[in-house]
Amino acid sequence: MLLNPVFDGHATVTGSTRAMLVALISALGLGAQHSQPCANCWADPETHWVTLTSGRQVEVISVSVDGTPQEWTFHYRTHLPMSKVGCEVAVLWRDLQTLAEREGVERALVMPENFDAKAFFAGWQSVVVSHQSTGVLFGRAEGGEWKNIGGPQCGDGR
Repeated sequence: MLLNPVFDGHATVTGSTRAMLVALISALGLGAQHSQPCANCWADPETHWVTLTSGRQVEVISVSVDGTPQEWTFHYRTHLPMSKVGCEVAVLWRDLQTLAEREGVERALVMPENFDAKAFFAGWQSVVVSHQSTGVLFGRAEGGEWKNIGGPQCGDGR
């Protein structure tokens, strides 16, 4: 089945059904009108599988150092909802901390992104929500210890 209704009146759409839903919404005239078709509107960013020192495999979108002050950024794909990524980031940080330290930075941003798409109707308006992301910022304290200084933490439900 294309849509999986839930009791709150919303419908959830996953991966391969996304293009079919967009075509359906467009055919019914319910979605936003585009002057030209957009071939890559629903394209996910390219990812690469990386094995961390713990043996855990992560689907990485990008790793970079930029900004002033310099900040190391690790952007990866998650399959968890945003409400549960705090604990996942805390576990990953055990491996990522060493990588950030090698760059000589005092701040590190870990950015989980969920590629899932959800579609629902608000009255007669169709709404598609896709690519939810958040960031967890780590900073080095004076003693050299890293601390979560912004973003979801394990157990806080964000």
